[in-house]
Amino acid sequence: MKKTLLKMAAIAVMAVMGAQVAQAQAVVVDPNAKVVQDEAQKKALEEAEKAQKKVEKEQAQAQKEQAKAQKEAKKAEKEAKAREKAAKKKQQEMEKREKANANAKKAARDAEKARAKAQKVAEKAANNEGDLKAKAKALKAEAAAVKAQDKANKAAEKAAKFNK
Repeated sequence: MKKTLLKMAAIAVMAVMGAQVAQAQAVVVDPNAKVVQDEAQKKALEEAEKAQKKVEKEQAQAQKEQAKAQKEAKKAEKEAKAREKAAKKKQQEMEKREKANANAKKAARDAEKARAKAQKVAEKAANNEGDLKAKAKALKAEAAAVKAQDKANKAAEKAAKFNK
């Protein structure tokens, strides 16, 4: 595009120079020569104006194309940012889901441990029927098991919500 513009500018300059050379060569000997000289100047000037208009038109076209390319580049950049943002959001959701699943598994293990402990304490209390301390421990262990089970259920619900 730049080469074309330079060529057009060179043509315009040569046309003007040609007119000047024609003017220098024309020696005003007779009145007809003056008319020929004026016509040559006029023609050279018209050629230069045409070349100038063509150059300006091509420059305007080049500017339009450049503006269009910039607009497309901005649009592509915006789309890339949107894709990146969506990918980041998806990654965060996946991490939340994994964390919720891990919490649910841990809570289930804790509940199982508490249940096993409560059962042991209950068996011990059953062996020592008259021991109030053992019965109190059994009740405490059972309450802890129920609490752990509730926690496991809540964690499982949260994990299920993320896994939809």
